[in-house]
Amino acid sequence: MRIGFIVPGPRHVQMDFATVAAWAREEGFGAVDVPAFTPEARRIAADNGLVLGCTAVGADLLQAEGAALDEASGRARQALQWAAAEGVGALRLPHRKAPGLDTAANVGRFAERLAPLMEEAERVGVDVVVENWPAGGANLMVAPEVWRAVLDAVPSPRFGLCMDPSHLVWLGIDEVAATAEFGSRIRYAHAKDTEFLEAGRRRFGIYGRQLADRPGGGWWRYRIPGFGAVRWPAFLSALYEAGYDGVLTIEHEDPVFYGSQERFLQGLRIGRRFLSQFVG
Repeated sequence: MRIGFIVPGPRHVQMDFATVAAWAREEGFGAVDVPAFTPEARRIAADNGLVLGCTAVGADLLQAEGAALDEASGRARQALQWAAAEGVGALRLPHRKAPGLDTAANVGRFAERLAPLMEEAERVGVDVVVENWPAGGANLMVAPEVWRAVLDAVPSPRFGLCMDPSHLVWLGIDEVAATAEFGSRIRYAHAKDTEFLEAGRRRFGIYGRQLADRPGGGWWRYRIPGFGAVRWPAFLSALYEAGYDGVLTIEHEDPVFYGSQERFLQGLRIGRRFLSQFVG
């Protein structure tokens, strides 16, 4: 397993990809998740001894219709071909449910629309993954019940989960048991933690703050690995036991380490040091 991170956008870090890659090398990272269609991604990564783990593309296969669906499908296909050419291992897709359809209908719709894309993924040798991010209940593949339905409907060996334990713990789902159960279909893994704010839970309950928007609803927040409730030794042991040997990529959404470029990079640095106890 290699420790990586999602290359941050300009809101947090004012560095081009080559500079980010050089920083990653100096800090002991082994991989990065690169924005789709980044020029010369393979060369820059190779120059710095890095693996290109995953890329993401906003191709809406569930909600789009007509020409918009054709455009989304075409963009996803182009992203797969770009990833294959640049040596990127996986493509992450969105999965926001189509309005007016129940969950079962969305499962069938997703499987049907993924089918031609998976043929391309198998042809070019790139995995297609979906992260278990709830998006406030708007996304499809949120919990094991739906994971099973979608994975059964899309049996391609190139399709699977991008496992992120931070979402599971605040949903009350055992992140270790879920990883063990679905280990054979985990194609990528995020490293993000969740801290519970007990005063907020007492005040707002599990539905979160009602009078103002706030990530986590005021009773939990995302953290750098090691600062929250995820059981990292057990979670990573489950990944190892499942045979996962890919990238463990830090998804930095920790507000404690926001505010400046150096502060943000400090968060990534601390996260890598923590995870390096278990990954080598």
